Amino acid sequence: MSTLIELAERAESQPPRPGSGPYSYIHTRGWYLATGQTTDGRVMDARVEETDRQFWVAADGTGRIEETRDGRRSRMSGVYGPGELYPGPADAPGAVIRLQDVGSLWQVQTVSPALQAVLLRRLAAGPRLRLSETTDRAGRPGLAVSADDPPDRSEWRGRHVLVLDPETGMLLASQEIPLKAADHALTQENASSYTLWVRTGYAPHPDTRP
Repeated sequence: MSTLIELAERAESQPPRPGSGPYSYIHTRGWYLATGQTTDGRVMDARVEETDRQFWVAADGTGRIEETRDGRRSRMSGVYGPGELYPGPADAPGAVIRLQDVGSLWQVQTVSPALQAVLLRRLAAGPRLRLSETTDRAGRPGLAVSADDPPDRSEWRGRHVLVLDPETGMLLASQEIPLKAADHALTQENASSYTLWVRTGYAPHPDTRP
C-alpha cells in the first residue's frame, strides 16, 4: 500500500528515540475487558480495567515493571533478574506482517525509527488492510490500519487495529474489537482491549526515564 510505504519513509527520517542507556523504556496506558467466571467457565460479570504500565528491559532480560490496575499497584510490579523479562528481538522478525505482532513488539522494546520503517513495509507487502482517519484516546490524530481475523476460525474472532502517527509513522495505539461489535462501528468504546503508548525511549537505569 502506497500510504504505508510513505509512512515508512517518514518513520525512517525521524530522529532517534529520546534518552540513552541499555534499558528500553515503554510507558503505556490500557483499557482491557476483564471477566469473572465460575469454575465451569460461565461469565458472572464483565468490566473494563484501566492500567498504567511502565516497563524497563535490557538485552539480558533484566528490568522493572511498575503497573497499576484501576489505581492499585499490581502484582506484576517489581524488579526482574536476568532472563526474567522478554526484551524483544533487536531487529524485526521476518514473519512480522500481522497488526497484532507489531503491537506486541512495541510493548517489549523501544522501536527505533529504522525498525518501524521495516515493520510498515512488511505490513504494506502483506494482506490487504483497511485505512481510515481516527483520533486516539489521548486526542492525537492518527491513521487507523485494521484487519479482521479470517472467517474460518472457530474461536473468538476480532478486528485488529493499529493507530499510526500520520506525521512520523510511529505507533500511537492498538486495539482489538470483537467482530460483532465492529460490524456496527469501529470505535474506541467497543474495543475489548485498547493500548495507548505514552512515551518510549532509552534509560541508563531501571529507575530513570528518558
